[in-house]
Amino acid sequence: MSAQRVIIDCDPGKDDAVAIWLAAASSELAIDRGITTVGGNVGLERTTPNAPAILEAFGRTDIAVRAGCPLPLLRPQEKAEDIHGISGIEGGGLAAPKTEPAPGHGAAHLVEAVMSAPRPVTIAALTLLTNLAVALAMEPRLAQRVERLVIMGGGFALGNMTPFAEFNIYVDPHAAAMVFRSGAPITLVPLDVTRRASDPAVLHIV
Repeated sequence: MSAQRVIIDCDPGKDDAVAIWLAAASSELAIDRGITTVGGNVGLERTTPNAPAILEAFGRTDIAVRAGCPLPLLRPQEKAEDIHGISGIEGGGLAAPKTEPAPGHGAAHLVEAVMSAPRPVTIAALTLLTNLAVALAMEPRLAQRVERLVIMGGGFALGNMTPFAEFNIYVDPHAAAMVFRSGAPITLVPLDVTRRASDPAVLHIV
């Protein structure tokens, strides 16, 4: 069985660092279409070099990283430096990356990578949905061509910005609205699920 082709859209961030490592180690996923970044947990000037630093620590210099949107569509920027530190991966002990970001804008790359792919591509969005919203505005047919959008965002019964609002949706709700209304097939993984995934009982069952 061939590996699922995935693009990771992220804002590393300690949480995204773990997700990237797990994806890179998986035999069921192929990140051959690369990684795109946005300004989220920390600014784009930090999330973008963080991504190759994470990949290099895992020996995956073959995966290209492209910088995307630095700011939410309409709202002022909000960060999570109190959680992730000024660098985004504070205390991680990662070396400065040797790999430079690939040329081109992250949102434009999402369009090109999906629309030109000979096999279906899934986008795993672990961050604000700004890059995805811009990509859909550039090419609305992306919603029908992408195999699936797997989105970490939102919450049913809890939040981490307000009692009911989760960071990725709260910080750029206009982008989220555009993506959710696009008609693309979406698998939403809300904060409730990610919090349960750290429960030892759940991990034991899995």
